[in-house]
Amino acid sequence: DAGRTPDPNGWNVSTVETVSAELRASRTAAAVEEYRGTFHCDLPAGPAVAALRDLLGLCRTEGVSVALVLFPEGTAFRALYPAATEAKLAAFLAGLAAAFGCQVTDARTWIADDLFSDSHHLLRSGAVQLTGRLTGEVILPFLRARSRGGA
Repeated sequence: DAGRTPDPNGWNVSTVETVSAELRASRTAAAVEEYRGTFHCDLPAGPAVAALRDLLGLCRTEGVSVALVLFPEGTAFRALYPAATEAKLAAFLAGLAAAFGCQVTDARTWIADDLFSDSHHLLRSGAVQLTGRLTGEVILPFLRARSRGGA
């Protein structure tokens, strides 16, 4: 699956359009097992935080407006975050928004569990739903505000 070439827009079409409840449960259990340890680390942290701050600083210097989006995750995947991590993530994102003037959208709960293949990879129908909502609620308002001279 990972070896396939994406289309010109970067979309790597899933090899399946739907999954049964049993297959979704099996794939979700595998994903939870794979990522369980990662979510108990002190996140956000490490070089990725520094890289993101550097990138946002460069964008500010170059006059590039930024919108950050946390992409959808299913219920089982979101349940992996310890409460302390959720609070730290919220504070981190609020700090980025304040320091760099960027918009932050948390879209983690936007898509129903049955539109994921494994609680963190969207099926095509989930991707279509996300694209429509993201376009209407985030991208177009962001671009319109910038075209009117907004921050």
